Amino acid sequence: AIDQTRCLGGQHFKRAEKPEHRCLATPSISYHKLTGETGEIFMVFVTPTICKAISDQEVADVALKHFEDADAAAKAVTKAALAKGNSDNVSCMVLDFRWRANRRGMGQGQKK
Repeated sequence: AIDQTRCLGGQHFKRAEKPEHRCLATPSISYHKLTGETGEIFMVFVTPTICKAISDQEVADVALKHFEDADAAAKAVTKAALAKGNSDNVSCMVLDFRWRANRRGMGQGQKK
């Protein structure tokens, strides 16, 4: 799960008097090539409150179990966090990578 913050655009978080209360919009970026060889089918983005409620492994397990589509997986992860008693800004977004398999298939003579 990739932990997001809702503070990136909040000016009051950037101007806090104490440095430890400041939130800077300087992202940490890493690159990972998705080859399909390891079976990547989705990526889950969650708010920090979900990470406090359930582990990364639980996020992945819940999303995979309910992966009829990206929306169903995101709703299931959100419901799992809410079931643990967490209710402050519980948000989840799932990015579906299955289009990669469809795109590869189209290059092998299949038409869509």
